[in-house]
Amino acid sequence: MPAEISIVWTIITALLLYFMHGGFGFFEAGMCRAKNTVDTLSHNLMVLAVTTLVYWAFGFAFMFGDGNGFIGYSGFAPRLVGSSDNYPSLAIHIVPLAVAFAFSMSYADTPATLIAGTGAERIQFSAVMLLTVVISGLLFPIVGHWILGGGWLAQLDVPVYDIGSGVIHLTGGICALAAGVVLGPRMEHKSESEGEEEDVSSMPLVFLGAFILWLGFFAFNAGFAMVAGKPLGLVVVNTALGGSAGTVTGMIGAELTTGKARLRTAMVGLLTGNVAVLSSTAIVEPWIATTIGAAAGLLAVGSIHFWAYLKVDDPTEYLTMNVVGGILGIIAVGLFASPEIMAEYPAKTLPRAGLFYGGGSAQLISQALATGAIIGFVLPAALFVCWILRSMGWLRIPAEEEKEGSDKATHGEDAYEDK
Repeated sequence: MPAEISIVWTIITALLLYFMHGGFGFFEAGMCRAKNTVDTLSHNLMVLAVTTLVYWAFGFAFMFGDGNGFIGYSGFAPRLVGSSDNYPSLAIHIVPLAVAFAFSMSYADTPATLIAGTGAERIQFSAVMLLTVVISGLLFPIVGHWILGGGWLAQLDVPVYDIGSGVIHLTGGICALAAGVVLGPRMEHKSESEGEEEDVSSMPLVFLGAFILWLGFFAFNAGFAMVAGKPLGLVVVNTALGGSAGTVTGMIGAELTTGKARLRTAMVGLLTGNVAVLSSTAIVEPWIATTIGAAAGLLAVGSIHFWAYLKVDDPTEYLTMNVVGGILGIIAVGLFASPEIMAEYPAKTLPRAGLFYGGGSAQLISQALATGAIIGFVLPAALFVCWILRSMGWLRIPAEEEKEGSDKATHGEDAYEDK
């Protein structure tokens, strides 16, 4: 396939991924109370802007730059012209360095965005900005280097295979978990697990946001290889099947646990299914993608109640989608990677066949190691940073501001004017 077609395809998917951030904004604004709508939207805009700057300045070098097994340390503030010698792990792609950078930059803010969602309605605006610098500029690139940048998990005898379930979503979900634990719950809110109407201010916004996010998953999965080639049809189908199955089982689970067909839970199932199937869309059969999504939807229902039981307040249910979905997504590769499907692709970056496809346990062990490594590194680091911010009084907003809402107290703006 001519490189020019792959360049255009990769740029189109990168632009769709940028549009995905509008989905985050709509989804989070709808899931939170109206008095915090402007604050929630501001978080999303500024996380994207700050990430773009820090990722270009040093995050991209930490992630893909030539370095050691832990971190890259070459190619800071790239000029994006000439050769990609400073980024040896990108040599497998046929697109120019600037295109590869543009695509990676389009999803680099996702882990930090999850902090804003889980911490919504009580995290300080400045804390979100500081945490964005740490996550987008350091924690996420380090984990990314381990797996995607030629680091130690990519150098194992059986390299880890993951395009995002772990690198992006589990990393961000663990950061969000740390923030949720250190922040503590909101002063007053209602919980779905308690059988009450939760704090959703606009279900249409949640619905719109979820569908834009689903579009973003299609774009990411189809664009990640940066090649407009043969796998695209299977990738799109598996993305649709995984999300759809998660939606159905999420709705069924809600009906069984609450006696109500809850749209909110179905959409959480949709997005959890998408995270869970993300790393497998090009390497599993359609019925397996359906099975992964269905399992994710059921686990999502239980996870919502689990986090509520632990008193970890998560207004957006990002912990369910990204911690549960992320772990399932990494492990699924080691179980279900199909040798028949992978035989049609270049073998440079493919995993071994999954456990249930005659490949033995080697790939599964590597995937489990990656899961433990991500959690073991990111959780204490994120807890430490959040604890430092809390000890300095920079993490949580004052009680009076929380009661009033951050729209007026922090931004001096109202999303919905009283008529």
